[in-house]
Amino acid sequence: MRLAPLILTYTNPKQTERVIRNIAHPNFDLNIHLDNKYDINTHLFLKNLPNVFFINNSIDVKWAAFNSMIVSFEGIKNI
Repeated sequence: MRLAPLILTYTNPKQTERVIRNIAHPNFDLNIHLDNKYDINTHLFLKNLPNVFFINNSIDVKWAAFNSMIVSFEGIKNI
């Protein structure tokens, strides 16, 4: 069975990398949503890690707002 965790991230690419490395498993496809307010170029090196994928439709997330749920739904659709 394959699992596909969805990681919502924004400012700290090295912290995101640590999370990915700590939960990595051959049966995991790790899906990353980078908040639209931030430059994706700072996080692109994560694509070089095994089984890491970026969600195509990046959304501007407001903390504790409904659009954080929209990001989750978009992530699920993308997965």
